[in-house]
Amino acid sequence: GALAQACAREASGGGAKAARPPVLVFASSVEVYGEGAGAKGQGIFSDENTEPSPVSRTGVLEYAFELQLRDLRRQHPALRTVVLRLHGLFGAHLNTGVRGAP
Repeated sequence: GALAQACAREASGGGAKAARPPVLVFASSVEVYGEGAGAKGQGIFSDENTEPSPVSRTGVLEYAFELQLRDLRRQHPALRTVVLRLHGLFGAHLNTGVRGAP
């Protein structure tokens, strides 16, 4: 996306020189691991080295963006990126005992 491109330009010296290149953090999810790995899943992956195999629209889009970031970083080695693959921390699937406002 445009933000990733702007960060790459900044890291490559195309923008104002900063003491440290920007870090682009992308909040992905375990949906990139595929069926059973999401919020309702049983944790079919063992660690971050498990090969992604997304099946949901969310997982496919998140993984596609992760791959774009990887390619962008290859083109701009000074660009620092972090991808967080978060587990479902909120949503209707969780039974927290907290009820919504009436």
